[in-house]
Amino acid sequence: MGTSSAFGIDNVAPSSVGVPTFGTIATSSIQITKPVAVTENGSGLYQWQARKNETTELGYIATSTNTVTDSDLLPNTQYTYDVKFKDNSNNISSYGTQANKYTLIQIPTGISFDNIGVGSLTVSATGTLSNISTASSGLFFSETSGNTGGANSTWQQVNSYQNTGLSENTQYTFKAMARNGNSTETEYTTTSSKYTLADTPTNLSASSNSNSVTLNVDSFTNPTSGSSGYYFSNTTNGNNSGWIQTNTWTNTELSCGQAYDYSVKYRNGDGVETDLISISETTSSCPRSGGTTAATRVQNLLAMGKNTEAQQVANQYGVVVPSISIASTPTTTIQTTYYLGTTTLKNGSKGEPVKELQRFLNKDLKINLIVDGKLGPKTIAIIKKWQKAHGLTPDGLVGKNTKAKMNAKAN
Repeated sequence: MGTSSAFGIDNVAPSSVGVPTFGTIATSSIQITKPVAVTENGSGLYQWQARKNETTELGYIATSTNTVTDSDLLPNTQYTYDVKFKDNSNNISSYGTQANKYTLIQIPTGISFDNIGVGSLTVSATGTLSNISTASSGLFFSETSGNTGGANSTWQQVNSYQNTGLSENTQYTFKAMARNGNSTETEYTTTSSKYTLADTPTNLSASSNSNSVTLNVDSFTNPTSGSSGYYFSNTTNGNNSGWIQTNTWTNTELSCGQAYDYSVKYRNGDGVETDLISISETTSSCPRSGGTTAATRVQNLLAMGKNTEAQQVANQYGVVVPSISIASTPTTTIQTTYYLGTTTLKNGSKGEPVKELQRFLNKDLKINLIVDGKLGPKTIAIIKKWQKAHGLTPDGLVGKNTKAKMNAKAN
């Protein structure tokens, strides 16, 4: 019955060793619980020993201790364990039935975004995730905003999820969790959010009067969300709207009869800008006052000594008035004033103020420039010589000082 009949000595090893079970599992350790099933044939059980992957023995421990922890393991890796017993007579059983277990997978550290488009974006989990394509391992992405098109992924074994069918310039929020080869899930990451892109602007239009241009462009989705907005720019003189959240802008204090180039772009809620679209618009011809041009009206008012009224008309229509004292008498000679606009004229400038400049140069220098309203290198060279001859900086820029000097010279 398991002992020597002659001497009563136990020489029969334990047998029928069962399957170990598992306690606490971590990313780098597994707790093994000794099998309940084992047959002892005489002197009583003394110790048990677990073995890993049929090669590494963990060392004997007393049978009064039910568990042993195997440490320094790799995350999300499967390990195989079996157990043997030793009795009080040092008889040792064979190893019993094997059991397999995966260590836990690492918890993702966060969310990152890539390939962001107008109607889609790609989500990934950050951090190290070992053996994500093994057994039941995987990643799960959850979209929590509830905005149109936002959807959860399935469990997948690649660290990338593209959510399509989304709305333009709309914020979507994601979190992720992982699971190991035994389908044991981690906790979720914290949530992260991202806006889809705004689409390129469409249908930029312009209308104008003599001193302003009003621009309109199609509105886009959620233009007041986050950092979203519109940016209108006058690329001729550098004026701009700044980032605004309305789809119209009026550019004021312009010169009459001058062509201006404009552009517009959008940006989404995360401040990502679109491409530009452009348009050109020419302000209307310089306005007339009482049947005469505004400039002539100013001249006549000055001639009559009505300086205050002349200044009001000049301010209204952007006429440059030289600093000339006009006697209050109807016999005073009418002054000649060239309307040179309210902005600095330079190479590339166009419009009625350039024509006025060309007329002035033709009269003052007795030359024959073509009066076409286009300011090019030839005329710039003439302007520089004129500026130098009249004590001005010869930079070819017809600004406030040069305009004043020219109108003073004209009179």
